[in-house]
Amino acid sequence: MTPLGLKNTGLGSRGSGKPSGPRAPRSRAPRGCHGHLPGDGLRTKMAEEKDREGTEAIVAEFHKKIKDAFEVFDHETNNTVDVREIGTIIRSLGCCPTEGELHDFIAEVEEEEPTGYIRYEKFLPVMTRVLLERKYRPIAEDVLLRAFEVSLFLKRKWKKCYLLQLILNQIPSITGTT
Repeated sequence: MTPLGLKNTGLGSRGSGKPSGPRAPRSRAPRGCHGHLPGDGLRTKMAEEKDREGTEAIVAEFHKKIKDAFEVFDHETNNTVDVREIGTIIRSLGCCPTEGELHDFIAEVEEEEPTGYIRYEKFLPVMTRVLLERKYRPIAEDVLLRAFEVSLFLKRKWKKCYLLQLILNQIPSITGTT
């Protein structure tokens, strides 16, 4: 009913045939031969390009971090590091491989004739892949925190025991007894 008490016929005030109430639903955009909207291919290409640019930025950032970490241990500035430093480099990049995983990694980047040194050119692609795949998970923060708490607890206990041992060793000299 209208405010004047008349029945709403759904026609406009002049009977134009257009409903005066809520709008009718719009028709869908015409679809292509496979049900895709026109321009979908362009949107897909743009999304793929954006993803590729994002991935390239991530890879570039990883390369910089890897290079910086590698250079810390490249004491002779000849793009090589001692094989014994590889674990430290990997851990400095936020990865925590097991000893077995570390041996496998070293085997992958080592020369065919092991020289005891790892070349940056061989290290970079393997380490990049490890970081992209998040292969060696870092140790959880709560586990690290518990390890430090235990370490501090043991250190305090050891100091107390050591101090007690020193005191006990000094008692005979203080009392004059042996």
